[in-house]
Amino acid sequence: MEEGASPATRIFDFKMASDSSAPLKSRPAPLCSSGEAVARGRVAKLSLPVAMATPVLRIATFHSSSLGSLVASFPALVSLRESFPGARICGFVSAPLLPLLRNFGAIDEAQPRPRGGLSSQAALMARLHGADYDLALSFSQGSNALLLMLATAAPIRAGFVPCHMDALLTHKIKKDGPLRPVTALELARGVGATSRGHNPRDFLHLPLESTARAQKWLQTAGIERDYLIVAPREPRRAARKDGEIPLDAAMLSALAARFALVIVGLKSAAPILSDVGPTAHPILDLSGKTDVSTLAALCEGARGVFGAARGPLELGRLFEKPVVAVGEHPDAAQYALQTFGF
Repeated sequence: MEEGASPATRIFDFKMASDSSAPLKSRPAPLCSSGEAVARGRVAKLSLPVAMATPVLRIATFHSSSLGSLVASFPALVSLRESFPGARICGFVSAPLLPLLRNFGAIDEAQPRPRGGLSSQAALMARLHGADYDLALSFSQGSNALLLMLATAAPIRAGFVPCHMDALLTHKIKKDGPLRPVTALELARGVGATSRGHNPRDFLHLPLESTARAQKWLQTAGIERDYLIVAPREPRRAARKDGEIPLDAAMLSALAARFALVIVGLKSAAPILSDVGPTAHPILDLSGKTDVSTLAALCEGARGVFGAARGPLELGRLFEKPVVAVGEHPDAAQYALQTFGF
């Protein structure tokens, strides 16, 4: 930041192929190949830079339909808030996850991303084009998210590679596998944001009704404290890889011998529970019954999170709970009991 500049001002270097006297919004977006823009996991400087100081007043962020990826992006959103305090940040996410993003204080506005193909995105694309965004980041590598980001006409468009439309990005970060908080922070750093150490959990303000709903579920099952969240694999990832260890009835029985269990997720846990015999502690099956805010409230009050679904696991990490992912240990249930206090 230059001395005397406003807190929301950053210096960006661009390669401009057109006449530099053209208005900012009419200039073509700087393009580069993945090899040019990605170096050692960080954004590389574009060649032939033109120094340009521009106030960042409006920021758009685009998220996938994965709860785990949304929660993993929270540290990056906090970093954007810290680095561009004068900017208005608007996040776009699928409707089921919208309540969680709306209650995350690092952003100013949350809007739903339509489902479906390009035709269903047309109305939102038109609104984005007239919103005068200065900076856009996509935490999703999906084509729809990248097209929405292009519609903002923001001169800075950052995202992850590999993807099918990397030519739409001006700043690129290499990503392999699911989105992790550290990778999301790399994307924010690539556009000039710097984390200043604020804890993302302090920005999440769950509605009182969600906390009350979670407490009511627990009281109905006779669960007062020291319960574990158990999260089986998400339905679309139910097919296991060779050698992957499934969450089964034996694991639930071992855990329920020491703790009350709350099973969450979109897929019914009835097939697993049917093989579980009498247990010392209750098992509350909330699979398919909780909205995202109530799920977050349950994770916040839990002793720990155990399972395979990334969403609850990332929520557990956000709330600084012990987390054990099935498949990362040969005897996951016994390792979980040691981790959770027995």
